Amino acid sequence: MRFLILLFLLSCIIMPLPLIPEENAGREKKNLSNVPEKIPDKAISGFTLSRGSSADSIALKWNSPPGENTFIIYRSIFQNGPFDEVGTAGENAFTDKSAAPGMKYWYRVLMSGDDLLDPLSDVDFGFRKSGPIMSENLDDVIRGKNRECPGINDGIKADLEKEHAGFLEKYYINQVKLSLVIYVGGGYIKNGDLKLIRDFDRYELNPEKREIYFMKGNACIVKFNSGKLYNFFNECRKVKKSNALIKRLMKNVMAYCIYTGDAERIQIGGAGMFIPSYEALGISTEYYRDCRNWRTSTVMIGSGSRKLKKMMEDAQKKRDNE
Repeated sequence: MRFLILLFLLSCIIMPLPLIPEENAGREKKNLSNVPEKIPDKAISGFTLSRGSSADSIALKWNSPPGENTFIIYRSIFQNGPFDEVGTAGENAFTDKSAAPGMKYWYRVLMSGDDLLDPLSDVDFGFRKSGPIMSENLDDVIRGKNRECPGINDGIKADLEKEHAGFLEKYYINQVKLSLVIYVGGGYIKNGDLKLIRDFDRYELNPEKREIYFMKGNACIVKFNSGKLYNFFNECRKVKKSNALIKRLMKNVMAYCIYTGDAERIQIGGAGMFIPSYEALGISTEYYRDCRNWRTSTVMIGSGSRKLKKMMEDAQKKRDNE
């Protein structure tokens, strides 16, 4: 029942790469610059790697010809290399504990022997889980909203702020409705069904799909699907310095989210990174962040994602059956 109330209320409102640690110190490392491609009649087969199943390591497994064999494991952040030695194994398995969380690594395994044409595995990738991140504590966030709103003086900047503040008044959520959203949503946050995330450092728009993506470094990415948000953007563009207004409101966003897994993002240089991914049921924002009058100056917009609402319904049913 609480979930249905929350949906009703929301429907009525409108990367640097991580450092790679030094590995296996004490023995001479090799790379694959002079290693031949795999030999069909002796090839290592069944090469599998873990993909986000562990937050501590990446697990590699493979099949090989019978006998006592030694394997050299090579790794790269690019599919085509260069590959550097990361460790050795005396069995058909290896655990890479030095992998940076979230980084997409490509591996090859070489079976070492006297034959100059040693068997070499195919190339495949794995990654170590990096999320999900911790939710903000809603009670702490509310207690932190105690700043005095800045006074608006004379001048061009003051005139602009007056225009922006006056424009936003018709979009502020009613205090009673806001209190109900906080009460119902707060229960989901405490139970872990929803996460409250803020302090995003950038965002990307996808107008064609009516989506916006909020990023917090490499810590997480939040997708928000809402036609109401884009309608709000269109209205914002009727005032002066509309881009500055939108940018300011998006910087102050708090997102109420469901964790949906890890999403790959291509970093500068072309390497891949798997980042904890969320979808937002709703967002709230303010022109002046964390001011005491936030109850009368908060804009809140709900999602149009049916899939997300179904996920919340399933979470509620599961909790009711426990």
